[in-house]
Amino acid sequence: MIFLIRKFCFLFLFLSCTDTVFSQTLDEPGGYRHITVREGLPSSEVYKIFQDQLGYIWMCTDAGVCRYNGFSFESFTTRNGLTDNTVFRMKEDQHGKIWAQGFSGGLSYFDGKKFNPIAANDSLVLLYANGQKNSFCMETDSAGGITVGGIFTQGLFRVGPEDNYQSLHAVNKLPASDTSMGMIWNAKVNSKEYYAAVNHNGQSALFAHHGMVTNLFISEKKLLRPNNMSFLTHDERILFTYLNTIYIIDVAGTISSREFPAQIVNVEQDQSGNIWVCLFFGGAYMFADGNFNVEPGVYLPGKTISGVFADNEEGYWFSTVGDGVYYLPDLRFGYLTPSEGLANPNVQCIAAFKKHQVVIGLPNGRAGLFNPEAKGSAKLIATAIGKQNTLPTESIVSIHDSIIASNAGLIVMDSTLKVLAALQNGAHYKGMIRNPETGYMMYYSPSSLVFVNQRLEIDSTISTKIRFTTACYGKDGTVWLGALNGLWKLNGNVPVYMGDSAAGIKARIDGICQDKKGVLWVATRGEGVFAIYGNRKWHFGEEEGVAANTCRSITLDPDEGVWVGTNHGVTFLSAFDTKTGKAALRSFNSTHGLLSDEVKFVLCHDDKLWMGSNDGLCWIGIADLIKDTVAPPVYITRVLYGTNECSPNALSVFDFSDKTIRIFIEGLSFRDPAGVRFKYRMLGGDEQWITTANREISFAGLSPGSYSLEVIAINSDGGESTHPAVFSFRILAPFYRTIWFIILMVLVLISLVWIGANYISRRKQKRAEEKADTERRIAELRLSALRAQMNPHFIFNAINSIQHFILQNDSEHAYNYLAKFSRLIRLVLDQSQSESIGLEQELMMLDLYIELEQLRFERPFTYEIHVDDKLKEENIKIPGMLVQPFVENAIWHGLLPKKYGDAWIRISFKKQNGYAEITVEDNGVGRKVASLAKHKDGKKRSYGLQITEERLRLAEHKKSDQPTIHIVDLKDANGIASGTKVVIHIAIEEYDD
Repeated sequence: MIFLIRKFCFLFLFLSCTDTVFSQTLDEPGGYRHITVREGLPSSEVYKIFQDQLGYIWMCTDAGVCRYNGFSFESFTTRNGLTDNTVFRMKEDQHGKIWAQGFSGGLSYFDGKKFNPIAANDSLVLLYANGQKNSFCMETDSAGGITVGGIFTQGLFRVGPEDNYQSLHAVNKLPASDTSMGMIWNAKVNSKEYYAAVNHNGQSALFAHHGMVTNLFISEKKLLRPNNMSFLTHDERILFTYLNTIYIIDVAGTISSREFPAQIVNVEQDQSGNIWVCLFFGGAYMFADGNFNVEPGVYLPGKTISGVFADNEEGYWFSTVGDGVYYLPDLRFGYLTPSEGLANPNVQCIAAFKKHQVVIGLPNGRAGLFNPEAKGSAKLIATAIGKQNTLPTESIVSIHDSIIASNAGLIVMDSTLKVLAALQNGAHYKGMIRNPETGYMMYYSPSSLVFVNQRLEIDSTISTKIRFTTACYGKDGTVWLGALNGLWKLNGNVPVYMGDSAAGIKARIDGICQDKKGVLWVATRGEGVFAIYGNRKWHFGEEEGVAANTCRSITLDPDEGVWVGTNHGVTFLSAFDTKTGKAALRSFNSTHGLLSDEVKFVLCHDDKLWMGSNDGLCWIGIADLIKDTVAPPVYITRVLYGTNECSPNALSVFDFSDKTIRIFIEGLSFRDPAGVRFKYRMLGGDEQWITTANREISFAGLSPGSYSLEVIAINSDGGESTHPAVFSFRILAPFYRTIWFIILMVLVLISLVWIGANYISRRKQKRAEEKADTERRIAELRLSALRAQMNPHFIFNAINSIQHFILQNDSEHAYNYLAKFSRLIRLVLDQSQSESIGLEQELMMLDLYIELEQLRFERPFTYEIHVDDKLKEENIKIPGMLVQPFVENAIWHGLLPKKYGDAWIRISFKKQNGYAEITVEDNGVGRKVASLAKHKDGKKRSYGLQITEERLRLAEHKKSDQPTIHIVDLKDANGIASGTKVVIHIAIEEYDD
């Protein structure tokens, strides 16, 4: 019952009907895209369609409103803020705010996410409560106000933003005496006010327009309440409906009318000026340019059309009551299908006849003569051209007023398709061509080529086993033939195969023609299109822009453009360059309005492109089809950072992480939504344009910085968005890449560098000081060594010994002693400036020293010096007077205290493991006894020995190998001290002589 009430309210008490009336089915019309609940439409009952400023399509239904992007529907109901789920009207104001008015009369506006009811809705519900709840007027103004009205509202009322849409304000009130009139509509154009008011039964109305008032009285009475509505045309005429009649009131107030075969549901005017009259189960009548004096075009006959809307791409949307929405991509297409009276939709061929007329070949030996400009049934005449004929009519040629069709023989017909003559030879001709010069015709069948003169008499026949599929006369009269195995040429009466030539083709050929330049155009089934010019050949396939490689037909238009019918639409090739082989290509398919994607035959005639398919015949003006495409708008609809949703319209700031940024985009092209492609680039990143068919773009692992994503939509015709969609965002650097952290790290690094440099500088300075101190100590040690190398006591005793020899008149001993002593002093002085001396010099000084000590020593002792032969052979160096302090210590502290037994010293120099091992061994009293004697005498340790040890320690600064000194106390078998042994290890230093 509610279902019927809604229809009753919307159709304004139309003829009584039941649910079965709305379920009537008709043949599906050709060329339309049918949108139903299967595609996501909330309901099959649709009242109004409009397109907002962004390009989205909105639809009002009895199950809420929906927004359509070509792929999916976004639905809104009372849960999303609508006042009612049944919505009859929607409108967008000058500020881009979308308003919806529901069944109860309440208003709500869309804020981009949901609808918001206004405060005045309680008053609006009361306003419309008087029997008729459907509004007839909903107008917006520049101030953001909404004016509404209806038959029983007793005037018009406005709500506005001045008081935040809280209260109603009456406007354009009728005189108080005229209480029977209700205001149903008003408009304001160029500061001029227009309105209409009718009485309760709808049989009298007054119209204010152009500064005057026009009254209309309808004498006949109807049992049903009429569906009165008013409409203002672009040329400021007022249209007023009463049941199945439209009254037209012009600017002078003159009233005319036009009746229709069914009750009027709605009247609209599109952006091109065409007026659409929508009928109850009568389809939509279109009056071109708003002219009611011409024969209208009828669309979707038999359906209840609630409204017609033309979008920005000039596609037409038809809303229906009970059958969803129909979309027609291009109103300029014409269609001939079974719903228009075509007996069989399988169009085999098309031939031009007279102006506006074409002849089509059909299955079962039938042909049709069609004139889209004719009235009524004269548009199509069909006839059988063969009795009980199951063969299709595959080729037709017109000559003056005659039509020749090939079927089971040849049939000649007049302009009414009356058979005039027949050549019934039983042959099934696949096609025929006419020589433009001689008028002779050639017919080709699977087994022969037949030449027929102008009297339709067979002139000659060429028998062949070649199955020819197509043929044409060339520019110079040459006959070109296409066959299953490729290209042939007729040389006299002999077909010559051209497939093996340089410009030959071996694929099956289904269409062939030659233009005025001499370019032979060949359509193949499977390999696209070929252009042959002389000995050169160019190929055009799917990769070059042809709709498909399976081509069925080819033809030329008056401007030498090439049209190719394929199994995926038609392709237009233009501006072909015979030097470069380049051409401009553009393809069209059912999304553009073609009846079918599988186009079997194409013909250019009467400035129109005619296309035959298994679904029937369609045609369109060539200039209309190749018009410039409309640029698709593009939007960024959603942005996700990980799972967090962000605003696509504001600058977003993201923390640095491994989250993925997902950006959802859509380009609006309702003609071919699936054909929309996108190209994008990321400013601040990889700025190269990238093309994709995906409606989602993802980025992961972006470095910190500022970015701006630009997206452009490209429709299937190559039209690009005039303005890119832009999403700007910034990724924050992690703390360790922030400027303050970098500054801190730089300061820390500078501090560490300064500390390190300072440490290195101080270390170098310390080393320099240590080096200077070492050199100073070495100098002091050299002086000390010079002083200490010869014990003053030894020197004094040596001098006394010399004097003693002199006093004893022992001049020989005195001379020898003095000579040795002076030689020793000379050697010590000569070597005192060198840190190391040769082993030979060291042995010489050691010999002289021990001999002098023997001369002055009170107790005789012997000594022995042994040198390893390996060391003799090698020129080595050792510190000067290195051994003397140890020998002196052995003599004075080891041998001198010894009272009994022989006394000896043994000195050896050996090479061991790369080192020089020096051993000084004596058989003296030992270190313990010597220490007690020194302590008793108050003597200190030998200063010369201390200096030697210090000299060896300082050698660490010069060499990596450190010298070692080992002192061993020798004992006999009874454990009694029997002497001392000193072992010195020093690195061998070689020198050149």
